[in-house]
Amino acid sequence: MEEETVLFISRIINDFNGWSGETEFEFANGQKWQQIGRKYCSINVNIPVATMVCKNGGYWMIVNLMEVAVKKIS
Repeated sequence: MEEETVLFISRIINDFNGWSGETEFEFANGQKWQQIGRKYCSINVNIPVATMVCKNGGYWMIVNLMEVAVKKIS
């Protein structure tokens, strides 16, 4: 079973329409993260809450039960 550590929970402050390859996300806590890879997800949520976790040696953002690999950019 994979171990998962929650790093933080915060709202995405920009318009959120999902991700489509290298999408950037800015959080209410001031952090900025970017999608890794070309995974596509279309979802429109007004100021969603996202959970950032560390698992399998990488970082993942979870929004509305969907997850995407990310990296911190600031």
